[in-house]
Amino acid sequence: MCANGPPPPPTAGSPPPPLTAGPPPPPTTAGPPPPPPTAGPPPPPPTAGPPPPPPTAGPPPPPPPPTAGPPPPPTAGPPPPPPTAGPPPPPPPTAGPPPPPPPTAGPPPPPPPTADAEAGSVKLYANIANKRNRGLPNPAILKHRKWRAFQTVNNSKLIWDSTRKPKGILCAHLNIRSILTKSDQVNHLLTDSNIDFLCLSETWLHESSPSAILSVPGYKMFRNDRQGSKGGGVMIYAKDTFNCNEIHVTDENGLEFLGLTVSLSQQMSFILVVIYRPPSSNAAFYEKLEMLLKQLNLAKEVIIMGDLNVNWEVNKVRKKLKRVMDDMDMTQVINGPTRITNSTRTQIDLAFTNRPERILKPYNMLTGLSDHNLIMVSRKLNKKRFKPLATTESNRIPKHEQQNFQDSIQEVNWDVLLAGKNLDEDCSTFANKIQEMIIQFTRIIKLKARNNGLSWLNTFILKLMKERDHSLKLSVKSGYNRQHFISLRNRVVKEIRKSKADFFITALNSAKGNSKTIG
Repeated sequence: MCANGPPPPPTAGSPPPPLTAGPPPPPTTAGPPPPPPTAGPPPPPPTAGPPPPPPTAGPPPPPPPPTAGPPPPPTAGPPPPPPTAGPPPPPPPTAGPPPPPPPTAGPPPPPPPTADAEAGSVKLYANIANKRNRGLPNPAILKHRKWRAFQTVNNSKLIWDSTRKPKGILCAHLNIRSILTKSDQVNHLLTDSNIDFLCLSETWLHESSPSAILSVPGYKMFRNDRQGSKGGGVMIYAKDTFNCNEIHVTDENGLEFLGLTVSLSQQMSFILVVIYRPPSSNAAFYEKLEMLLKQLNLAKEVIIMGDLNVNWEVNKVRKKLKRVMDDMDMTQVINGPTRITNSTRTQIDLAFTNRPERILKPYNMLTGLSDHNLIMVSRKLNKKRFKPLATTESNRIPKHEQQNFQDSIQEVNWDVLLAGKNLDEDCSTFANKIQEMIIQFTRIIKLKARNNGLSWLNTFILKLMKERDHSLKLSVKSGYNRQHFISLRNRVVKEIRKSKADFFITALNSAKGNSKTIG
């Protein structure tokens, strides 16, 4: 035994360490025998575990020889600490973790989908995708977003404000798609506007269509109706301040064509032509067009406008038309799509000229009057070669001064100014002060002499037409559905018909049978 006492009892849960071979311990020196071990709790029974490996071969240590003398009394000392609880013995190395419990009973796995089930799932997901994408712009509109938002006709100062008109001649074209149902709106478009020439295609007129209901004060009207079938037809409105003559060619080859010679002076004139090409036209159209252009005097300036139903944005589609126009030294000047729907955008309304340097600027404007845009070109005009429109002068407070006028009235200390005891004197002072401020903010404004126009196109209808065009602009800009625009477009037509009927009923009732009083 060692001098320090017997080895401590094994702790609970730990196997006895194996005995390793080594040199025998040195003999202990003489001395008192070690004190007997103090009483302690018996060691816990060994837990189940792997048996310790057998000790390796080696001589056991010899017992120490007893020493002479009485044993010393046992010294008091602290009892050995009780064995601490240790971790449970590790599982046997050969035994692994306990196997997982068998899975509990559950629903059987679903059978593999059949062909009909897969088709139904595809259809279901397609419907969900369509519902999610229903409010999204179509690809054609997304492509259109790269263009700056178009102006609208009824909200354009270029058309309605005489001070904003370019220094030139405004030539416009619109595919009207039946002018008889829209004659009042065409009348409004020309009355008091800056448009000098308005070319129309698809007028849908025939020989028996009266010209009287289509006339517009201040404009001359030229028309060429389709013969033998419905639809088609072209027309030109020209301001009566211009000297215009219709062009007659020997053979129109069945083309829907109308041309005018516009004389600006004895030395200067140009030719304005409107052409309509139906979508059903075949390749022979381009041969007829080439023959027609050769009959014109191309030595002069020529401007050709019309709906040719050829998408100029697609090189493959415009190839034949471009070849004809290039041979005639004609240049196309309109930019951007001219017909935009929920699913398409095409540039089919075109303008050509053999003097592009004389075109100040092209314009492309939205209008609720048709499903086509109104296209315009401003032809340069260096000198005023016709009598300008009459103007009148008016004393008014401009819009930009009206708020200043109101502020000036509120800044006056009326309690002090009208502190007199005489009522007549206070009234005179008040009137003089108001008159002084009115004179301070009044300006002389020149106004264009306005035509009477159509009496039944009241301010409510004109405002509704502006809202319609603005709604069309928003639908084109955002790419969403056009239902709001369509409802406003139909409402404009309905309100015009109602107002026109009320106007004539009132006129007939007021006449009391006397037709001379109906003006």
